[in-house]
Amino acid sequence: WIGINGFGVLSGLTNRADIKSKPGRMSRGAIIMQALERKSAFLALEYMRGIRGEELNGFNMIIVDALNAFLLRGTGENISIASVANSVWAITNLGIGDSVKEENARRVNNILKLWRDKKTAGQKPTPALLTQFLDIHDEWRHGTCISEPEKNYGTKSSSIICLEDQVNNKEWHYWHRERPSFTDHTCQADFAPKITLPIKQNPQPG
Repeated sequence: WIGINGFGVLSGLTNRADIKSKPGRMSRGAIIMQALERKSAFLALEYMRGIRGEELNGFNMIIVDALNAFLLRGTGENISIASVANSVWAITNLGIGDSVKEENARRVNNILKLWRDKKTAGQKPTPALLTQFLDIHDEWRHGTCISEPEKNYGTKSSSIICLEDQVNNKEWHYWHRERPSFTDHTCQADFAPKITLPIKQNPQPG
């Protein structure tokens, strides 16, 4: 689940493959919708602080605006919170990481190695640059573009979301693509034309 709002807040969430889900718990998609009712990442974080860990199944979640970035991890029993502003993170259902490490999930290292090897740090995150991170292929499910039609599994779509500063008038830029067919890879598709969403107001410091 991922979404943005008109106040400059982005929130996204993945399941966690290492934690078995239990029936009858709160929808993880619903907390994204609730977070995006808030006018800043800090206020969205305060909403999340009111949720008990046992109310949700396992998840990795980000809450971001122009001032703050928070990473939340739910174990099904508790929720940890970390500030991750001014850093680069790979956040997936198989694991997370901010640097290449042997203990990381292979998909996480694939993303972070590409960032390192392409020397992308410090460059403007253009769609052409970011698309490379969506088109990683590897055996099993270690890439970011997966196609396993025989198992009814694969990457159905991918998106790029950027917060742009148009001479201090910030706006969201959004690109999206869908795989051409059930048997194709998503990377074979073209992105639809850019969608923009103006920001109503700048977020306030927490």
